[in-house]
This record gives sequence, structure tokens and C-alpha cells, in this order.
Amino acid sequence: MGLSLRQRGAVTGCARGWLRRRGHVSVVSVRHPRTVRVITRQWWAILEDSHLTTGLQDLDTAVVELIGAATSSDMADLGRRVFGALDQVAEVCRLVATTFEVVGWFAPPEHLAGTAATVDRLEETMYGFVRDVVDVVAEGLPEQRWREVLSYTATRDALIDELRSAAANMPQEQELLLETALGLPGSVSDAGDGLTSAARVSAAWTRQSDVLDGRLRVMLPHLLAYSMPLTFEVRLHLTGLLLREHPFRAHVAAVAARDLVLAALAADADRCLDVITESVERQSEMHFTHTRVIKAIAAVNAAQYLEDAADPAANVYLAMMEGDVRRAAVTVLALLGEEVPEKATLHPLRIRLAAHRGSMACAVLVSCIDTHLRNAVAHSRMEWDAEHQCMVLDGRAVTPQDLIYMTLQAHSTCTGLHAGISVALNQAGNPHHYRPPLNDHSVWDGRLLEILGSHGIEATRARRHGRTIYIDVPHLTAATLRDYLVGVYEADWVVPHIDDWVLTSPDRFDLLLDATTLATARSLAESEHDASPSGHVYAIEPVLYAGALFNHGLAPDRIVRSVIGLASSQAIGERDRLLPRGSAEPAALAELSAALRHLARGAMAAASLLPEQVRVYLDSFAATLSVCRERLSAIRAEHEVREASIQLDWAWRSNTPIENPWLRESSQPQ
Repeated sequence: MGLSLRQRGAVTGCARGWLRRRGHVSVVSVRHPRTVRVITRQWWAILEDSHLTTGLQDLDTAVVELIGAATSSDMADLGRRVFGALDQVAEVCRLVATTFEVVGWFAPPEHLAGTAATVDRLEETMYGFVRDVVDVVAEGLPEQRWREVLSYTATRDALIDELRSAAANMPQEQELLLETALGLPGSVSDAGDGLTSAARVSAAWTRQSDVLDGRLRVMLPHLLAYSMPLTFEVRLHLTGLLLREHPFRAHVAAVAARDLVLAALAADADRCLDVITESVERQSEMHFTHTRVIKAIAAVNAAQYLEDAADPAANVYLAMMEGDVRRAAVTVLALLGEEVPEKATLHPLRIRLAAHRGSMACAVLVSCIDTHLRNAVAHSRMEWDAEHQCMVLDGRAVTPQDLIYMTLQAHSTCTGLHAGISVALNQAGNPHHYRPPLNDHSVWDGRLLEILGSHGIEATRARRHGRTIYIDVPHLTAATLRDYLVGVYEADWVVPHIDDWVLTSPDRFDLLLDATTLATARSLAESEHDASPSGHVYAIEPVLYAGALFNHGLAPDRIVRSVIGLASSQAIGERDRLLPRGSAEPAALAELSAALRHLARGAMAAASLLPEQVRVYLDSFAATLSVCRERLSAIRAEHEVREASIQLDWAWRSNTPIENPWLRESSQPQ
């Protein structure tokens, strides 16, 4: 490169000295495990959001500055300038390598495996390029060796063109996101109004918790300690993390938030928990923003003309910036120890975030905030350019799809931050569980959906109206009715300020459990071994069933008949399960006796919900159950079991079939 002998000697000495101090930065990485399975559109979003090509261009710039420092005719301070330029090359290489590492978390669909291999080759090319650049400088920049180094840039550019060509020619395919990620049906995330997935996630985990927990641990080694038990909150947050349209942003934010919260807990646990509590208390606001995002995306997709999509796109972008992003910024800064004014606006928050150069949590939020666009939308400095079919926001051309894309990027980032906070709290032993319960309605709604889901209730919509909650559910069946009744009972224990619960199912009658029915069921709760009081299903189900039938308008005598039929069928089922072929095992007899006691208590409590003239029949049936218990306690031989409980068979035959007006196969009320 035309260096004088003196220059060459000085550059060689500097570079070799730097190598002795730092060592080579370019060690080719091992193949990434790629554990997070993503679908096609997520994979392309990952590559776009990673800004790998920008990082590689930054590396080119750093190398150019290094060569400029090494070939400068100004020999004054040469060593310092070459050392600094080499440090800059190493730092940019480290940043790009970190980006490659994050991209390496994700496994694209099988038909895109070739693009993942291309990314790996791109990473190897970068390492080779940096290694040879440093070596060439240490050798004094010989011309032949420099031409060899430049061959890496040609290879790199060819690989980037290969990725761009694959993206441009990729056909649009319908892929099931959640099935790809966790092996769950798409209905878990797609059914309903987009706000009740917690119930379906809870139901899915109730059916196969060990399997799904195992999948999360295998997929998310960068986020989860393998042996860490997972709470429902973590499961829900991580499921949401896997569903985001921009996984790169979401996962980086999650790791950053986890590390930030763990550090904050170690520094001052009480203050950290105060900050998180304050953030959770604003969950209703986040819930409302999420509702607006769902509606705006639907409006944009339904727009016949692009101009019709402009207004909903602009509105939801502003809502996301002033809603979720602003709240997340306040939380992150507070976790870093800053005192943040309650009414702080987005621009000063961005400045404060940018000041924390070493914080990845701040960096991911800064990347979401474009104050120029935000101000243009907020102050209505907008117009529609019909010729180019785009919006002009204070002189800047933006399509509605651009605004939705940026909104979803920000949403993915905020989702990741919340997931990371949840993981950190779980990893620290969930210290927030020892604090008083929160008052935010959305927090209680989340707990409600969790409880419903744990009982198999896959709600598709839940809404409050005054002191009543309406829950849309799939078709009720005879097999699921008990789960639905008990699920509402369990939720009523923990969700405050609610009197009535209404289950609505397509083309069927509503099922109403009113305050009186639920209070009567709660009165049957008993405590065992110092545990919190709870109601046995055999005690509470007759009450809930009777109350629901009464609220439906069924005649009292028919309610009595159905309640006796239900309770007697349960008693017979328990007898046949515990005492097959007339067994008289003492432990089984004791368990059957306990079941009969619960059923008798339930029948008597159910009677209290009905008019006085029919209560006697349920009281009489409860007495029959008590008599059976007494006879069972005196059994000494196997053949006596059936004789002692023969009245149960008579009650069942006399009072069935029972009536379920909410089921398709049931008779209609008269």
C-alpha cells in the first residue's frame, strides 16, 4: 500500500503489540443450537430486525478507518491512532457477533433451512475477514495479502444477495404459529377476541403441563434456567413471547429485562418490587392498548383502499407509543434507579434512555421511539398523497403498513420486556407473591382466565358489565358442565366486586350463577390440615347446578328431580369405582362414606335455594345418603355393600335423565 519502511515498521509494531495485549478477536463460533422454532414471516422479520447488513457495513467502516490510520503520512501519535482503530474493529466485530448469536437462537421452517446455513456462512466470513485484516496490518499491509482480504467482502456480498433473493421469491404460506412453536392448536391463540388466550393457555397446560414446560425449557435456554419451576404467569408470558411477529426484538428485550430486574432485586428488592407493582397496576391501560391494536389491524386489513387504512394505522401507532412504550420506558428507568416524573413525555424519556449506553433494556426501547413520527401523528401534521398512495407525516412519506409494522415491532419489544420481568421474578422465588393483592381489574381478569382455564374452560371472550361478568365459551357438553360450574365457583373466590356470572354459548341458553347461589356454595367450604377453606366438588356441584336451573326458570319440582338424579349418579359412580365386585376394603369404604357426606351437605344446601314446598324432597334425599353412610360403616362382609346402598340405585332410576337446558342434546324447559 505504498508505505515507507518507517511507516511499515511502526504499523507492524503497533498491531503486534495490540495482538499481544488483546489476542485475536476472530475465533470462528460453533454452530448455533437454533432452539426457538419460528414460522416464515417471523424468520424474515428476525433477519430484518437484526440489521446484520448494517452491522457488517459498520465493520467495513471501522476497517477503512483502521487502514486510514495505518497509512497516514502523519507519523505523530501513530501508535495511539492504530491502537484505537483496532479497538474499534474489535468492538464492532463483538457487536455483530452478538447479533449473529441472537439470530442463532431461532430455527426457521424446514424449507428455509438453507437460509439459516447462509447466515452461518456469513458469520464465518465475518470472522475470517476480521482475522485477516488484523493479520495483514500486523504484517505491514502487503499488497497481495490485502487483495486476499478483499475476497472476503465479495463472498459476504454474494451471501447477502442470496438472502435477499430468497426473501423476494418466497411464496406466501399459511402456517400455524403456535403449533410450530409449542405443538398446540392454533385455537389457543386465535380463538375469541384476542384478549382471553390466558384461559386457553391455562387449559392447555392443565392437560399436559410437564410436556409443555419441557418444551419451553428446551426452546428458551437463553432465557430460562432448565431446572426452574414455572408459574402460570411465566407460562403465559412466554407463550406470548413465542407468538410475537418480531421475535428478535421480543427475545432480546426479554433477556435484557430479566438481567435488569435480577440486578435491581439484588441492589434493593423492596424498591424493585415497588416499581414492578406500580407497572402492573397500570395493566388496564395496557389491556386497552392491546384492544386498540387488535381493532386497528383488523381495520387496516379490511380497508378496501389504502387511504381508508391511514387513520386507524396512525391512531394505533400513537396509542402504542404513548401507551405501552411510554409505560415501559418509565418502568425501565425506575428499575435503573431513576426518579421519573409521573407525566414524563416520550421525548425526554427517550433522551434519558439513550443516556444509559450500557443498558440493553434502554437500547431496545430507544429503537422503538421515533419522536418525529410521533409528533406528526399527535399534532395531526398529516396528509394523504394520492399519487404515491402513502401518508405524508410532516414531510415524511409513510404507508399505513409501515405504521402497523412499527407498532408491532414496539408491541413485540414491550411483550419481551414484560416476559423478562416475569422470568426474573420467578427465578428469584416470586417475592411479589408475598405482597398484598393488586386492585387493577385487568390483573383480576387475568387471574380469572387462569382459573377458568385450569378447569378446562377455554373462554373466547370475557367482559364486565357493572358487577356481572359475561364469559363466552364453546359449546357446553355433559362432560364439561361440571368443570364450567366449578371453574366459576373457584374464580368467584378470588375475583372481587362481582355478583353474577353468566356463561354464554353459541345458539344456547345463558347459564347464570348468581350471588346467592355462589354464596351458598361457598358456605360449604371446609378447611383441612390448616389449609385455606375449599369446597369439595360433590358438595358444591348440586348447589351450583340447582341455582343455575332455578335462574334458567325450570320448575322447582323438575330441579329437585334433576339434583337428586345428579347426586345419586355421582354416589353410584363412586361406589362402583371404590368397591368393585362388592369389595369391602376399609379405606375404600371410608372414602365412599366421605363422598356421601359431601353429597348430603350439597343436597341440603341446594334445597335452601328453592321454594319451601319442594325442599322436603331434597332434605329426604340427604337423609337417605346419611342412612347409606351408617349402613356402610357397619359392613363386615363384601356381599353387604350392594344391599347397604340399594336406595342409591332406586333414587337414580327414579330421577333420571337429568335436565341440562344448556346442552344441545337436552330437552327444552317448559
